[in-house]
Amino acid sequence: MRLLEEAVQENEVAYPPINQLKIIQWITDTKTNGEIIVADLSGRIVGVLGLVVQEWKWSDDKFVTNEFFFVMPQFRKHGTADSMLEAGSQFANKAGLRTIISFTGGRKASLKDRMMQMKGWIYCGGMFTKLPKSE
Repeated sequence: MRLLEEAVQENEVAYPPINQLKIIQWITDTKTNGEIIVADLSGRIVGVLGLVVQEWKWSDDKFVTNEFFFVMPQFRKHGTADSMLEAGSQFANKAGLRTIISFTGGRKASLKDRMMQMKGWIYCGGMFTKLPKSE
């Protein structure tokens, strides 16, 4: 839970305030409907990848996607994300499903995009936001 709180707070766009009960429910729902992969360093969780199986809005086919994906900044250059993505791909492969990983927050989005492309992932979109105008 603390790691996801840190993930929400590390963002270039201000997200709404955190509701801890909702984060706990998010984690529980993700585990119930999918898989949670953690990077553990001597009992300390330094990364988390929550995966769920979803159905395409226009098809009966399913795919695996992430609900959350966060690695503590000091562990990002050590292959932690790569290891977690590989474990996530294995989860999807066992089910015979495509994997779609998205980044919906954080910093340095273009760096994340480049990293994924260098690892052989296919770029297929982006996310944009616009805050309401104050009058």
